Amino acid sequence: MRAHGVKCIFPTKNSGKLGRLLFLHRAIRSFKPDIIFAYATIPALYVRALPTRVPIVWVMHSGANDFANRALLRAERLLSSHAKAVIGVSQKNIDNYVQEVGLHPSMIVVPNGVDVSRFMDESRCRCGPSASRSCRSGATSPRKISCRPSTRSRMSRAWSRMRGSCCAV
Repeated sequence: MRAHGVKCIFPTKNSGKLGRLLFLHRAIRSFKPDIIFAYATIPALYVRALPTRVPIVWVMHSGANDFANRALLRAERLLSSHAKAVIGVSQKNIDNYVQEVGLHPSMIVVPNGVDVSRFMDESRCRCGPSASRSCRSGATSPRKISCRPSTRSRMSRAWSRMRGSCCAV
């Protein structure tokens, strides 16, 4: 990313919770963003706990109900008003939020997904039309796939068949 002119700021050491908050506060003051998008519950809690006037948009990107955790629920109830908008990647995210926390003045669903038609152009493939292609983006945490053994099994079989036959598009 740096090679393309994107400013990247990373901590030099693994800090505790207070150290992460201080690092984030310094990074925001140094970078001076116009808006902050916080993906996932914990990063959104950190950034909304800071004294900043920068608008914060929280993207609920969890496949689980994070508010089943009472500590996260209490923190969210305290910090909810610090977000300019709350985005859910599914209606279930929004439903969980409303049920556990209550309504937020600006909530919207922006569905998670991939437009597969963008990957169907055979002429762009450098390995020929019969090569397998794969694009993987995102986390595969145990809680996301442990509840769906069939998904884990399909992924495992698919990756084993694709070894050595992937093509960069």
